[in-house]
Amino acid sequence: MKIGCIQTKASDLHEFENTASMILRRIDEAASMKCELMVFPECVYPSYYVGTDEDVFLDSMKRLVFLKQEISERARKYHVYIAAGMMDNSSGKTSNKGILWGPDGEVAAEVAKSNMWHFDRKYAFPGKEYQVFETSFGKAGLIVCADGRAPEICRILALKGARIIIDMANLVTSGKDLSRVTNPQIDYMLPSRARENGVWLVLADKVGLEAGTVLNSGGSSIINPMGQVIARASADREEILTCDIDPFSEKDRPELPPREPWRYSIIAEPTEKLPVTENMLSSSTCCRTSEVFVSVVDFIFSDRESYLDQAFFFLETLEDQDSELICLPSFPIEWGVEDLLLTAAESLVNDGTLVFAGIHDKKNTIREAALFSRNGVMARYSPSGDRDDLPVFDTLLGRIGVCIDRDVLVPEVIRCMMLEGVFLVICADTSFEGITESVSRTRASENRIFLARLKSREHGDNSYIVNPGGQIIASTAPGMNQAASALVNPLMAFSKTVVPGTNVVLGRRPELYGELVIQRSTER
Repeated sequence: MKIGCIQTKASDLHEFENTASMILRRIDEAASMKCELMVFPECVYPSYYVGTDEDVFLDSMKRLVFLKQEISERARKYHVYIAAGMMDNSSGKTSNKGILWGPDGEVAAEVAKSNMWHFDRKYAFPGKEYQVFETSFGKAGLIVCADGRAPEICRILALKGARIIIDMANLVTSGKDLSRVTNPQIDYMLPSRARENGVWLVLADKVGLEAGTVLNSGGSSIINPMGQVIARASADREEILTCDIDPFSEKDRPELPPREPWRYSIIAEPTEKLPVTENMLSSSTCCRTSEVFVSVVDFIFSDRESYLDQAFFFLETLEDQDSELICLPSFPIEWGVEDLLLTAAESLVNDGTLVFAGIHDKKNTIREAALFSRNGVMARYSPSGDRDDLPVFDTLLGRIGVCIDRDVLVPEVIRCMMLEGVFLVICADTSFEGITESVSRTRASENRIFLARLKSREHGDNSYIVNPGGQIIASTAPGMNQAASALVNPLMAFSKTVVPGTNVVLGRRPELYGELVIQRSTER
């Protein structure tokens, strides 16, 4: 099928008549290009910021009645699907909607934005359900802009069978060079959504400035189930981005790691009962220290002796440089876990220094992880076995989560750790692929936590530390014996507000997330 992402120029509310005409022209243009699915941005009509002029808004809503009829007629005329984001009050209350018309001209799907962004909440009521819809190109789900930031939403759609998710967005940005502006959702969050769920993701965005305050990033994209952006529009031009895809093909659909829904019960618990909520209100109790110097270490080794030589060097050097949490490369399990950890601990000087290490098998798959200090092994974790809990540990530095093997690709895992009140998650990966960095940045950003990622054993990989904004703040270089360090402020991990009105904890809708969790008694 041929997809057309119709990237439009942002317009102000009072321009609604011209906007309506533009939408119809663009449909005609996309039809001449043989597009079978046309996707417009969020609030392509009448505007994203509807402001305080209620009379103009009401006039635009009167025009919307006829615009929807005209779109319906064109969908029927051209025998195509048309998806468009609109501010709509036809139900008696205003919602920020995504609407999909089918080739018969009828509305095939309709959804209201659920994860409200900034001033959305002032004008629109949030949606209350996540549904998939049957189309000629398979089951599809609709999301609106910031819905893509909440991992629960796309996950529910994928679990319901969606093979393609259509995202109508109004992605905001800033920058002096409009041809190069971008947005975290384009850079790494939406590719991660596609990869972690094994779905196609189609994004339509705007360009240009609206209301003198909302600058759009463009970058409309088509992303395959591997998380690869196979087509992307410019950052500053109106255009129709087209691409042919086969949504039924299994060629680009990855094998996903298994879910363990009986372990995710905290996802659906009321916000006021979450440990993270208590931490947000009582930062003095959740943070043992105001800052932690964290290091990730890469080095090449051939045997147990060379591993310990490098470990001794880096532990001694980093302690002298005031590192309090040191993350070492993984080592083979046949070397003797307890004995090697205790030997490495002999080089530590400070009681407060915490060290992490992964343990891998002959296939370089991480099988276990350990936290230790000069006083011995504090915690060991293995994903094997019959356990309900996730690896969240209380340490002298604060609460830390551990994510090993391919669990980083399961968004529920680190989401649960965040809700349990961790300020940092250490990820020891099994394998390296092009999307790994995007997923790591997404996990930090969507949860507003720090993440220390240790490289896999594969050539060309590297380790890094990500802050709660999704930025990499320290990184090793591939192929070097190197440590990279960054100062981490745990308090930042309990400031969960992204922009005014949007909070990754308080803005969640746990009452809608029951489909993500299953009590153990019914699961097995």
